Amino acid sequence: MSTNDQQPPATYVHVSRTTDTPAPATQAAPASSLQRTMLAAIQQYEREFAAANSSPTVATLLDLAQSYDRADTHTHREQLAAEVADEISLAEAGTIRRAAEAVKLAMPGIIARANLRCEDTATIARELGVTPSYVRRIIREQ
Repeated sequence: MSTNDQQPPATYVHVSRTTDTPAPATQAAPASSLQRTMLAAIQQYEREFAAANSSPTVATLLDLAQSYDRADTHTHREQLAAEVADEISLAEAGTIRRAAEAVKLAMPGIIARANLRCEDTATIARELGVTPSYVRRIIREQ
């Protein structure tokens, strides 16, 4: 064996230096400001992307309707409204609003069809979120 074969393997030592001194305020402030600006820009992009590429799903509408049903006081409904305003896009709100208007116009036909299936007035009213007297009036007018 040569002398080169008998040498011990090289050992590497990592030396680092840490300090307990925080970065000067003049260095930290620009970095913090940049982070906030970047985060705001990313969040705005995500909102715009979602608004341009999304439409409400049946699950979204069902969850919203169930949340509204559970909100049994004016205060709870105001809280729900604030959450909805923060969570859904303008495009989703427009789609839901137009769908609600279409259902509103279709209510007499929906009630008449349910009546033909022998569903009772109270059940129809509860499912549609209207009063039993409204259901009876629509049935009389049909």
